[in-house]
Amino acid sequence: MKNLRRLLLAGLSMLAVSAGGAYNYLFIGDSITDGNWGSPKGWPCPSEKRNAADQNHIYGHGYAEMTIGVLASENPDTAVRYFNRGISGNTLSQMADRWDKDALALDPDLVSVLIGINDVHEALKKGEEIDYSAWESKLDSLLTITQERKPDVRIMLGTPFTARVGKVGASSDYGRGLEMTRKLADIVRKVGARHGAAIVSYDELIGKLTADTTHVPASYWLWDGIHPTTQCHALMSRLWLEKYAEQVKEPQL
Repeated sequence: MKNLRRLLLAGLSMLAVSAGGAYNYLFIGDSITDGNWGSPKGWPCPSEKRNAADQNHIYGHGYAEMTIGVLASENPDTAVRYFNRGISGNTLSQMADRWDKDALALDPDLVSVLIGINDVHEALKKGEEIDYSAWESKLDSLLTITQERKPDVRIMLGTPFTARVGKVGASSDYGRGLEMTRKLADIVRKVGARHGAAIVSYDELIGKLTADTTHVPASYWLWDGIHPTTQCHALMSRLWLEKYAEQVKEPQL
């Protein structure tokens, strides 16, 4: 933990200097990232209708807030601005539709993305298959235009996940949903490698946590098969920070 802290401190200082003292970190995705940031009213609630001034809820509640808390507290003198732009219920296409205003307009120096599980549930609900080729192309396009806008941007890609827990786990089409989720996670890894992104393998983390039920049930980590509990968010944040520290130590871009 001490080594991780030193890397975070060194990385944040280095990035702030290279950016002239101002640096923007963006977390974007669906409800797992959202965490009700900005006290949303209605569903789904767009970013512009949220309260971005309320410091009690500005980053939401979950792995994004926990991660921002560690980064910001470890080096309070570094001028880094943090943004949560997760929107509950978003598919990749819906996130792409708002990429200009919720990502590029913020001029991010680091973009952290977690998306995919809603694509799975939309497909299951419609009795359709995901167009994996189109999904890959869309994710690739978002990262391409982001890197074209800012070549030195750092990218963190989280893999989608699910587990046989709660209403999702009890569903008759859980097996098919799991297969879809795994395929999207593989695409995330593939696209991430193409763009020099750091891959945060949440699917592997959740898989290990929910496989061992000797001491605690799987619902201790995912309460409905999709959404993490507080303790699971904490481990997701820790994994994110580990991958971030590795990228800071050995920049991939």
